[in-house]
Amino acid sequence: MFGDVDFILVPGDSVAHRVAAPNGGSDPDNLNYDAVKANLEATFAKFKQYFPNTMVLPTIGNNDGRFKDSAIPEENKADYDSLIYELWFTNLAGNSGLDLESIQTTVADGAYYRADVTDNITVLSLNSMYFDAKNQQLQPTVASNIMSFVEAQLELAKNESRKVIIMDHVYAGSSNDTPVPWFENYNEWYFTTLRNYADTILIEIFGHDHIADLRSHSSSGVWNLTDPSPEFNFHNMFVAPGITPYDGTNPGVSKFEISEDLQPMNLHIEFLYLF
Repeated sequence: MFGDVDFILVPGDSVAHRVAAPNGGSDPDNLNYDAVKANLEATFAKFKQYFPNTMVLPTIGNNDGRFKDSAIPEENKADYDSLIYELWFTNLAGNSGLDLESIQTTVADGAYYRADVTDNITVLSLNSMYFDAKNQQLQPTVASNIMSFVEAQLELAKNESRKVIIMDHVYAGSSNDTPVPWFENYNEWYFTTLRNYADTILIEIFGHDHIADLRSHSSSGVWNLTDPSPEFNFHNMFVAPGITPYDGTNPGVSKFEISEDLQPMNLHIEFLYLF
């Protein structure tokens, strides 16, 4: 459809809807959990088959865990995060040139990581399930670790004149059906950090909505933060369409280019019209 690509971003929901157990429900025989893992294995087997030498960088979606809209329970973390590392990195030859030792450490902590896709572009894959306002598997230590990781990586990128792509699934701010998708303290942290490193962040890539959406924001009127002077624009984000149909939406895939001066450009989206 798009020809050869340098890397593929997969912003979450690699598992079909309604496979995970309901949020706040139960899964006493691990039937939902086993089905989630089988879905993950099937999805990334396809990436391995059709993109054997392409860098593929996923993130966790709200349907990818044992319970919908929640982080993986602590008792399943070691098993789940080990599987994620195997499927995303051990099994995908296109990812073999990444810093796998560091990635394995952060994936084991909470399925987040840094991937350098070029000499001057880094992808930070967050795991927003630890920030999600619907999350019932609260693990504040992991959330704090992700926050510290993001801040440290952005500071490092700034000092090295690198640009950063932030990728996640359920995004901060306000979505089309949820006024505040993240807990308020995490929202405040995210937008504070985003504004502080506006010149370092190339673009933010998200999923979740199953519709395509481009957004940006003035630096003023953000959350409950003090307006800066002078004002500037930031929060350059793209909500990518889903590759699965859901609630009347058509599946779609997207491609964009990055110019020599490190600006996103030439966004192109292809939809398969089913409805």
